[in-house]
Amino acid sequence: MHTPKDSPHWQILLDEAAALGAIDTLSLFAHDPARAETFAGEAAGLYLDYSKNRLSRRALKALLGLAEDLGLPAWRDRMLRGEPVNVTENRAVLHTALRAPAERELRVDGVDVIALLLGSTSSKTMNLVHVVLRNDLTCIRMC
Repeated sequence: MHTPKDSPHWQILLDEAAALGAIDTLSLFAHDPARAETFAGEAAGLYLDYSKNRLSRRALKALLGLAEDLGLPAWRDRMLRGEPVNVTENRAVLHTALRAPAERELRVDGVDVIALLLGSTSSKTMNLVHVVLRNDLTCIRMC
């Protein structure tokens, strides 16, 4: 599989986009009473409700199939391990390290990038969080 258009799921998504483009959200709920439950999910303490989007069960199945066809789970796993997934620059994408717990280790070229970030970006972010929580927006400083 070279591009999304090479997947059989691509045409299904095009067909669904055309069909759903003319339908309003209220009609989607009227035709599917279980829509709010079907198009929602919860994980890691977050609730995601995507029922108000123009999405059908067929389109969702095609999106998941396309992700599989393109190897998305393997790319995600490689990204989380700090392997190079930025094919343009042949390097790791490290924004996941910004969200990682402090006790986790993520080595890229022998360097623990999470530990490296703790002394810079994370402390600046936490400084901002504390300022906002105190509602003291006059003293925001990134140092």
